[in-house]
This record gives sequence, C-alpha cells and structure tokens, in this order.
Amino acid sequence: MTTLAAETDARPGLRANRPGAALVEAIDDIEFRLLQDDPAFVRQLHRLQRAEFANTLTVVGLLVISVVLLTVGLATRSSFAWVAGGLAFLATFGVDGRYQRGLGRKPTRSADRKN
Repeated sequence: MTTLAAETDARPGLRANRPGAALVEAIDDIEFRLLQDDPAFVRQLHRLQRAEFANTLTVVGLLVISVVLLTVGLATRSSFAWVAGGLAFLATFGVDGRYQRGLGRKPTRSADRKN
C-alpha cells in the first residue's frame, strides 16, 4: 500500500468505508493541487464538462421527444407527428455530431467500428 493510500485509509469519515475510497481521495487531492497550480486549466476542464452535460441533455431530450411524437403519430395516424418525430430523431445525430467535431473527434458510426 502506498503512503498516500495508507494516509487516506486512516482518515475517519464515510469515504473510508467504501471500496475505492483511497482512489477517490487521491483524485480529489490531485484536483485540488491542480486547481492551485493551474486554475485556467481547471476552468477549461469545467467548461468542457458543462458542454458535455448540455450535449447529453440535448440528445436525450431530442430522443424522448422523437419517441413521444412517433408514438403519437402511430396512435393517431398523424403524418405531422411522424414527420416531427423523425426530424427530432435525425436532429439528435446532428447535435451530437456537431459536438464531437467541435472536440476534434470523428463521430462514430456502427459501420466504422471493427468487431
């Protein structure tokens, strides 16, 4: 056991009782030291985390809307609901693809994945 892990396990509190508590404490310590050393980098990381959360929320919201509209379109035989649901579904790929390209990643497709 490393010195840091031994010090962390000796601390009283709720985290010491959970599996992986030493790792969580070590990560918290690294984040705290990084905040002291380079606050601009930490602000950039937080900005990226917020952007990722907003993107995830938008994609999930669009998927829920598309499922609801497609279900309503099926139940009522409404072509407007079908089209709106389909557009919401397609918009999820556009939103996520734009976000991934903004990060410099290529959006993944199932055909591109190697088995």
